[in-house]
Amino acid sequence: MDLVVRTPHGDADVTIVRHGPSCTLGDLIAAVSGQAVPGVVRVDDRTIDSATPLDNAQLLIGSTVTTDPAVPVQRHADDVELVQIAGPGAGRSRTLPLGHYRIGPGRRIVTNELS
Repeated sequence: MDLVVRTPHGDADVTIVRHGPSCTLGDLIAAVSGQAVPGVVRVDDRTIDSATPLDNAQLLIGSTVTTDPAVPVQRHADDVELVQIAGPGAGRSRTLPLGHYRIGPGRRIVTNELS
């Protein structure tokens, strides 16, 4: 499963190949970021306890797991939503305000097994 883990330090594209039945969202965040795990995280537009097992978190290909759920998404009428429609991370979207951007691959982490 391909998803994005977003922390205050940046985004990481993550591919989960296999995980144990007791693996939680918090385990995922700790494995990817090495940071302390918050009590709750945001998965797409939902706030979820970080102790939720991955199998119960309703993760989809391209889901975004955010470690700072208190940060509201601010949108402006001129913003554009960029949606990836193919390849690893398909379904991922990003809102872009007016400006100039370089679009390309991000930092990629592949984990074969989370325990």
